[in-house]
Amino acid sequence: MIEAFIFLLAGVVTSITGITYLKKYKTLKKKGSSAEGIIFETQNEDAFLNIRTPVVRFLTHTNQWITGTSDLFTLPGLYKSGQKVTLLYNNQNPKQFIILSKSNTFSLYILIAIGIASSLWGIYLLLIIIKS
Repeated sequence: MIEAFIFLLAGVVTSITGITYLKKYKTLKKKGSSAEGIIFETQNEDAFLNIRTPVVRFLTHTNQWITGTSDLFTLPGLYKSGQKVTLLYNNQNPKQFIILSKSNTFSLYILIAIGIASSLWGIYLLLIIIKS
């Protein structure tokens, strides 16, 4: 029974996380500004999963230099130091930005799908327990 609740809870949290980041991406795409940036370095966020977060440096439309980490994690080897990237940033708070990449947006949809699948599996397990 506990497994069903774990799948259900993990699925809900994963889906909400994916939807939250997807909404942020869509808001920045609609209201944010675009800029060219350069990958300054990548920081290791999780040694076990080998998740790396790119540190990006870019110039805003008000000629302010911003150096910060993207809100979306990346897989190893996706970005290299010195690589040029296009990004979207919040005009009121330029430290809120995302790197424009098909793999970043695709990964959000995958995250949401995994969350939904996990939730459905948890519900299925609960229904089996209830019927028996």
